[in-house]
Amino acid sequence: MALGARPPGACRVAWFTTTLPECAPHITPLVFVWHEGAPWLRTGPEKQKAPSLAADRAAHRHRRAARGIDVVVEGTAVRETDTVTLENHE
Repeated sequence: MALGARPPGACRVAWFTTTLPECAPHITPLVFVWHEGAPWLRTGPEKQKAPSLAADRAAHRHRRAARGIDVVVEGTAVRETDTVTLENHE
């Protein structure tokens, strides 16, 4: 592992963007874990991300990588509801 590199599954912070009902972007910093080739994140039902993702599962994640390189990942959010899977990621 390179000096300063994080092990797989280590927490990172990125800007996460969803779309509000009025079609405006909702951008917020969010802690995530890279697992099984995808970013995993958690949000509560009272947070703005939850209803935004329920209405439109399109999501964007932005992170400043090493040496000033910006990385943007676009994708579709999937809600995980399997209790065993969720408990294994706490």
